[in-house]
Amino acid sequence: MTYSSLKLACGTAALFTVAALPTAHAQADGRFVRITNNAPNQFLQLGELEAYFNGVNQLLAANGGTIESSVAVNGLQHGDIQRVINGFLDNGADVYNANPAPGNSVTTDLGETLSIDNIRVGQRGDGCCQDRLSNFTIELLADDGAGLPGASVFSENFPGIVPDSSYQNFVVPEPASAALIGLVGLGLLARRRRARTA
Repeated sequence: MTYSSLKLACGTAALFTVAALPTAHAQADGRFVRITNNAPNQFLQLGELEAYFNGVNQLLAANGGTIESSVAVNGLQHGDIQRVINGFLDNGADVYNANPAPGNSVTTDLGETLSIDNIRVGQRGDGCCQDRLSNFTIELLADDGAGLPGASVFSENFPGIVPDSSYQNFVVPEPASAALIGLVGLGLLARRRRARTA
């Protein structure tokens, strides 16, 4: 990994310089990928769930990915949970589709803790009912030490709709990079407050 420095400035005055900012692609280590429905009266229709490192889908069933659990509060309308890691955007009744309820989720298991740089969430491939894959949270979770889902190392709320018959990509930042962005934001906010009171 290569590093560079970043100087943050406000007007002509330098606020501070951050050293050792990674310039290589981001990644985080985790074992489980979870998608959770956020809306109270929303289906959770999932054509595919993928987790990548260096262009390889580590979650693909053929690469050792499995389903850890699924929660369909009001049961399934149709589909097979195993198909969400088969590498294809499925069609029709093959697509995993949980009936409307808050808290519907699918948790997948990479089999071991791996570095992940991108997670992709896929629609059903036939163009039907595309609004059923919207308003969800995607997470990368650590192993809790007993082989079960533990702490979240990456989480993003997605309020929109995944593109028709396609994928929504989520870049997984390094934990240190995410913390650095947060610190930079706090520094800028503090500077702005001091400027207002002066």
